[in-house]
Amino acid sequence: MGRAWAGDATGIDSIHDLVECANRGACKRTTGLCNCDAGFTGTNCATLACFASCSSSGQCLSMQAFAAAKSPFGFTYIGVWDAASIHGCVCDAGTGGPDCSLQLCPPGDDPMTIGQFNEKQLLRCTGVGSFQLKFNGELSTPIPSSATAPQLTNCCSAGSNVATIEFTSRFGPQPPFLVQTVNAQKLPSMTGGNVIVAHGGAAIGTFLSVRGSKECQACSNRGLCDTSQGTCSCYLYPMPGYRSSDGYGNVGLRGDCGAPDNTNYYGGPISGCPGYLPCSGHGMCTGPPGFACKCSPGWTSGDCSQRTCTTGASWFALPTSTNVAHKTQETCSNAGLCDSTTGMCTCFPPFTGAACELLDCPYGPDSAAPCSGHGTCLTLAELAASTTTQGLPAGFTYGANPNNPATWDAAMIQGCKCDDGFTGHDCTQRVCPTGDDPVTMGQTNAVQQVTCAASSGVFQLGFRGAYTDPLPFNAPVLEVQTALLSLSTIHGLSLQYSHTGACVGGNSMILTFTQDFGALPPVQLLDASLMLTSPSSVTTLVPGTKEDAECANHGHCDTNQGVCVCARDYASSDGNGGPGNRGDCGYRRLFFVDDNNADAKA
Repeated sequence: MGRAWAGDATGIDSIHDLVECANRGACKRTTGLCNCDAGFTGTNCATLACFASCSSSGQCLSMQAFAAAKSPFGFTYIGVWDAASIHGCVCDAGTGGPDCSLQLCPPGDDPMTIGQFNEKQLLRCTGVGSFQLKFNGELSTPIPSSATAPQLTNCCSAGSNVATIEFTSRFGPQPPFLVQTVNAQKLPSMTGGNVIVAHGGAAIGTFLSVRGSKECQACSNRGLCDTSQGTCSCYLYPMPGYRSSDGYGNVGLRGDCGAPDNTNYYGGPISGCPGYLPCSGHGMCTGPPGFACKCSPGWTSGDCSQRTCTTGASWFALPTSTNVAHKTQETCSNAGLCDSTTGMCTCFPPFTGAACELLDCPYGPDSAAPCSGHGTCLTLAELAASTTTQGLPAGFTYGANPNNPATWDAAMIQGCKCDDGFTGHDCTQRVCPTGDDPVTMGQTNAVQQVTCAASSGVFQLGFRGAYTDPLPFNAPVLEVQTALLSLSTIHGLSLQYSHTGACVGGNSMILTFTQDFGALPPVQLLDASLMLTSPSSVTTLVPGTKEDAECANHGHCDTNQGVCVCARDYASSDGNGGPGNRGDCGYRRLFFVDDNNADAKA
């Protein structure tokens, strides 16, 4: 059993209940093992498999583990249904992409922008003992409270007991350092004070932190990245073009295109926007001094030469606050690779959609059609709305409140709603007949009473969502019984009147269900078109206590054919213990013939 990826709702905003193979695999009855659909894994198919096993260049982590290891703000993701179910790749340094197959290019500052600053964070320690700093999931070694400036990595200045930590090679705004004052044994490592961190312009006393304002873009946004090699191809036009920098606009070894190439034959100041044709004809040049391209919709890169792919809510991302995730918009929803020449996403199974924003429905063994051609592929919100109880709308919703982070998947995850006669997570299985167990005794058919009194008009009777045509108020018993038996939801019924007409003189219609077993829902009486002389009512006189069990509990279902294979001594019944054509194994034969011995035995 695993948390259902999709299925019928069981209540308001409740759909991820424990089900067999998590509704993304089929159980092999001979072994009791789940055969998971493509893209799912685990003994119960409740885990989303990491794409391409992260190309052997990353770790496959759950959402919960990812948040615990890498959240720069310390946000956790625990107790949400997908915390342990959705897994993704956390790539090794230098690699990226949903499957870690891309080689990342060196990032850098755009050399044409001016007046920007490095990130500077402040740290003040007033306690005794030691502490640790955590940044982007990485934890420092214990730092003594008496540490000097040189003992703090990247610490450029210290005044009083306030240290200034400047980011000299990571550009742009940075998340704050997180302070940890407990040791590996979860015991306090500092006493008599605390450690305070300020960032993003916040102050400690007279000291002011600085929010990083430099760009941190692949190839400094002045070249194209070859993700097969992780190298930058710096723009040559307009001459003199760009080359690798030191991070500060000078020629260096970062490999980031962050310096004007003033060393070649065409050396001189940059005087135009990137591209042999400025901005490749797909954008507008801002002019001096920045000479940056503002790309037209659908185009991107420093020279607007690449097409953008559609974005969607990320399937695998760090939480934006505690237990809130899937809010960030990412290219191809972090579930596919973008082809920058076409602007099309190539989605990893089991995802689909222009932005890989949908979890696709199962296709069945032949992969010919969603839901095997025997059902409809619906989102979770649609599945909840279509959930029925005893054939009637259950009135459930899922994700009706768009601000509820727990139902983030209402329009993203899809599942199958099978046609009548079919079942299974992919609608490949046929439904077998049900029936009463013939060895249980003292059980009863359901009996209901419908009472109405009217002087004219018409009425309708309904059962499990099916309704008769309008019937006259004085319809005789045979007409009403025939109308009820024409409903697909009623398989056998006897009807008796206490008077001569259906709603004449306060008549009571007594309905005995002879082929529908178990605790049945009440018949529905639609009497709005009657000229009533007294209120109508529907009453259960005798609750149905017979079983309504698959193959009457005495056979197994051949789901390929939708027929019961009855156990020895049992055969198809008439629903009342005798032989018949229900196909339900509800008839217990008193005699059988042994194939190895033609003698009849009791």
